[in-house]
Amino acid sequence: MRKIPLSAAHESLGAKFGDLNGWEVPLDYGSPSDEHKIVQAKVGLIDLSYFGKVKVFGEEREMFLNALLTNDILPLKNGASLYSALLDRKGKMLSDMWAIKENDSFILIVEPDMQSKLLDILKERVISEIVEIQDVTDDLGLIGIYGPESGQTLINWSSKVDEPLSGNTDDLKLNNPGTGLTIIKSTRLGCLGYDLLFPRSKGDETWLSLLKLGVKPFGLQSFESIRIDAGVPRYGFDLSENTIPMEANLVNAISYSKGCYVGQEVVARVSHIGQVNKRLAQIKLSYGNHKAGTKIFYEEKEVGSLTSISGNYALGYIRREYAIVDTKIQLKSGNDESDGIVSRII
Repeated sequence: MRKIPLSAAHESLGAKFGDLNGWEVPLDYGSPSDEHKIVQAKVGLIDLSYFGKVKVFGEEREMFLNALLTNDILPLKNGASLYSALLDRKGKMLSDMWAIKENDSFILIVEPDMQSKLLDILKERVISEIVEIQDVTDDLGLIGIYGPESGQTLINWSSKVDEPLSGNTDDLKLNNPGTGLTIIKSTRLGCLGYDLLFPRSKGDETWLSLLKLGVKPFGLQSFESIRIDAGVPRYGFDLSENTIPMEANLVNAISYSKGCYVGQEVVARVSHIGQVNKRLAQIKLSYGNHKAGTKIFYEEKEVGSLTSISGNYALGYIRREYAIVDTKIQLKSGNDESDGIVSRII
């Protein structure tokens, strides 16, 4: 199992570790429920350095990526970012990612251990374009700051480390992008939040400087509970190669005005029809003893399955005609049966 670069720092804070795609990551620092509440009410800090990072560079990098990604990267300025997806020709998701424009490259941030898959796909798509593609996961650190006070926290932090910021607490940007640090306004948890991308050598310095401001760390368990409560899907859990973006309402990942990209015809056709066969929904459970893959039934008819669970809430796909708020459903896994209710359509 691979250790994250700041493993010793997390141990010193009393972190409990667990496995995520071959990485040993902090699950919590004593109380996941308290960490959840702190992020929702104030601000919390999480080490995401184990997320995959792929660098695309070369003089035709923009043209190459824009012909593949669902969102439009051409208007991006240096230091800016956007959320996007990579599809196959049937419109199914091969990956999602945050794309960041640097001085002479793009950095693509993907789920842990997804960088190898992305590297292979991108290299297969190169025909004659002048581009190079590298795995830079081990070269770059990533720290997330989430919660209603995350913007003000970054402003306070920037004055301490001499990294001037512009904008307001809801939309911050670096005044001097390209210095090795990038700030990404992130929707990973469905609340105000930012990701800091930086050279790995600055990991300890960056983490400690944020802790000195009194920001509390949180782990994977509260990360999952917060995003599931907010109804935010995650690739490898709720999104997969069987997912069409509109099934999970990923409107922020798609540009409907850019030129052609792989899978665009399917996206355009589904958008024109205005409906898909299934929808991602949030489900309130009568109790929380369920696993991903648990079948969803409506009046003895199988209509879907769960994809992510945390406590008494879950995400799962339900056939369109049953994906209606307040619909009562049944959950079955082996001999285990319980009730649930559709609480939100994502």
